[in-house]
Amino acid sequence: MVETGGGVGGASTTPTRLAKGRSLALIVFLAACMCLFLDTKIVSPFSQHNETSSSTTLQKEKTTTSTSAVENESAGASTSKHVKKENKQGKKRTSESSDFDSADTTLKCTWSPSKQDECHKLLLKKILYNHKHKQPPLRWLFFGDSTVAQMWEESSLRNILVDLPIQIINRHDGFCYNDTTLPLHLACQERQISEQCQEDLHHAYGLSMPDPDLWIYPNVSQMEGPSVSSFVQNDSSKFKLCLGCHHCQSNFVLCHPQEQEQEQEQSTMSASTASCSTNSDIPPLQLLHGGYFVMTFARDVLLQTPHYRTSQEALLLDYIANHFNLPPLQEAFGGKPMCVARAGFHDMALPGANVKQFVTNVLELIQLLLQQCAHVVWLQNTAPLQPHDYYHDDNRTTTSSRRIRVSYRQTVERVRQYNEAVYTSLLNYNGSHGRATNSTISSNDITIMDVFEASIDWPHQDNIHLNEKWNRALGKFVLKVATKMAQT
Repeated sequence: MVETGGGVGGASTTPTRLAKGRSLALIVFLAACMCLFLDTKIVSPFSQHNETSSSTTLQKEKTTTSTSAVENESAGASTSKHVKKENKQGKKRTSESSDFDSADTTLKCTWSPSKQDECHKLLLKKILYNHKHKQPPLRWLFFGDSTVAQMWEESSLRNILVDLPIQIINRHDGFCYNDTTLPLHLACQERQISEQCQEDLHHAYGLSMPDPDLWIYPNVSQMEGPSVSSFVQNDSSKFKLCLGCHHCQSNFVLCHPQEQEQEQEQSTMSASTASCSTNSDIPPLQLLHGGYFVMTFARDVLLQTPHYRTSQEALLLDYIANHFNLPPLQEAFGGKPMCVARAGFHDMALPGANVKQFVTNVLELIQLLLQQCAHVVWLQNTAPLQPHDYYHDDNRTTTSSRRIRVSYRQTVERVRQYNEAVYTSLLNYNGSHGRATNSTISSNDITIMDVFEASIDWPHQDNIHLNEKWNRALGKFVLKVATKMAQT
């Protein structure tokens, strides 16, 4: 049994409305920044182009941020704490910390809400080393089950990476997420995908369904999800495959180059509206954004297409490749996006689950991620609440009282075993070729965040999910790294 309860709401797939009126949108933007500051002390990284109040807010956030070893070393290599801003055309940085001039092959860092410096320093060193003399990634994508979904919703990740960018993008009466230095004008909107079952999900992502006679059911021996319990009968009495994360919904900012006709229409707009791209407070190359994608297993066949057998291949090699990694988008947003991913809790509940096959599936998933991501942050699974089976009172009837044995496949020791097996395999796998994609996995391109030990004694919502304070701390940490990168 997999605990999938959480506070993630659902909504249908809808495009975001353009904000009407610069004054009203600006007020909304400032209000959002103020609320965010009061909530988590994290603010948007582009305050250098905002009003004085935004600059003050950012300065307060810097003051409250935990002491960063990266910043200390950067101060020693430059008269300024921060390297100079890269201009809109992506020119070379004029000042860099010498700490970022050498590669770091450390694979894993240990994180807890009270001890974050180790992972903060390692991530910045790896990412900025790989992006010397060019803009670091400005997009952050998250992939995972309800534990990742709760982090996304309960922290400020969604506010900063989706809500706030959309408000800024649409603060004028047109698509103003544009700049004269970009090769093509870009149109952006928010996407929310709450569909749970096969046909609806294929339609929402624009993926082709395979021929029913050619569709391949999950292979139990390969630990392919979803599980049998995810098969539901529809009106035609045929089985239909559904997600095992019923409260999860994908949510992201989707940008695309406008068609030529749209560009021509943009150029004929009135001077007051068309000039917004040059007068905008927020230049595109300083705008963080991203999103969350539901991925409940390391390997499953829910989004199977005529070209790809697994959901992971279809989502990454088809959807992400064609909607996030087109050349104009990479040029505008610092290359491929950063990716944060987790899998394991649902995999452990599959029939015949075993650590060897899970490791194989995770390695293949990471290979796929590395094809579409600038860097992969692999979140280890947190410790469950119950170390073993336990008993609770059966209160379903008023006439009797009995003790019920509850069996969880996700025990503390089993999660520890799965986490360590992935880490050990990646250490041995470093630099060798992958079986599925013939690609390599280098420790310079992936970082494992060990959150397991810190989670053992942390308060839980249920057997799997930790409380909101944990989610807020982890989300805030990721944003701290993201904003630091955007300022570099």
